[in-house]
Amino acid sequence: MTPDTGNSSPVVKLTDANIRLLRGRSVEIDYTDKRGNTTTRTVTPMHLTRVHGHPAMYAHCSLRGENRTFLLRRVERCTCADWPDIIAQNEKEQLTRLCTKLESTEKARLGLLLMVAVSIAGFTFGIYNTTSPSVSVSRYTRSDGTRVSGYSRKPPGSVRRDRPYTLIRGVSLLLLIGGGIGAWLAHQQVTSLRDDLKRLQRP
Repeated sequence: MTPDTGNSSPVVKLTDANIRLLRGRSVEIDYTDKRGNTTTRTVTPMHLTRVHGHPAMYAHCSLRGENRTFLLRRVERCTCADWPDIIAQNEKEQLTRLCTKLESTEKARLGLLLMVAVSIAGFTFGIYNTTSPSVSVSRYTRSDGTRVSGYSRKPPGSVRRDRPYTLIRGVSLLLLIGGGIGAWLAHQQVTSLRDDLKRLQRP
């Protein structure tokens, strides 16, 4: 968006992004109509549009006193005295938006990491309080060559006692997975926002 200053007002390239920045501001254009006549007009851009597939600028024309559509391919030159200030203001607003978004994303990542820590604690609590098997038999082979799978047994009533802790483990595991994925995605977004911030602050 670096303007071409020269000896007169800065020249502005009429792209979609630039027309949005120029909305409501007065600019001067050298416009050639379909008859080949070129006039210098002061216009106030509103938005980018298309006429039969060709990009055009819809703007208020001070010369005609009404809203007109100007084909961009017929605009020979567009100048705006306030263009450097517009660019500076736009960069300042972008910087503010990026800083605000970065701050909120970092807070979200911190909250997700806290959720992961709490989930690990809950999962560990559930395992620690689950009843251990009272009888445990490893896999063995009988004298006739038959293989017997290992098994373990818990004391009577342990299934009912362990039910709340099993629920805690299950919920904690789900929160751990969801929080871990969310924290990773937030970390990626924070990295991307910091890169954008560095590019914007680069002189």
